[in-house]
Amino acid sequence: MRSSFGFINAVILSVTAFILFSQTALAEPLELSLDTCIALTYEDNPALQIAEAHTEQAAWTIKEAQSNKNVSIDYTHTDMRSTSPPTWSTSSEAFSPYNYFSNQVVASIPLYTGGKVENMIKQAELAQCQGSCQ
Repeated sequence: MRSSFGFINAVILSVTAFILFSQTALAEPLELSLDTCIALTYEDNPALQIAEAHTEQAAWTIKEAQSNKNVSIDYTHTDMRSTSPPTWSTSSEAFSPYNYFSNQVVASIPLYTGGKVENMIKQAELAQCQGSCQ
């Protein structure tokens, strides 16, 4: 009985010593200058991050609006397999299955947009100015 009491005391003493002597080192306080504090504030401010995102979005909107002035090229491919007679055929006889392929390339340039493209560019520039002013 005496040896188990000594064992329990030894365990309690060793756990207490471990807790007392294994404290984590306290972090040394940072010495921050005013400029560093302001930079950290700007870095972590969600309102400023949102304003920056709006400014970037407005810049991309300007580029998108300006691209509407350029030539646009569209390509369309169609393929079909059918057993019904083609619409251009006058015969109503049964046809063997046939394949139909069609390719189309269209290049277009806006000649007159009624000021739509120019107004989209101005609107995007104003949105960018508004985002940078906030």
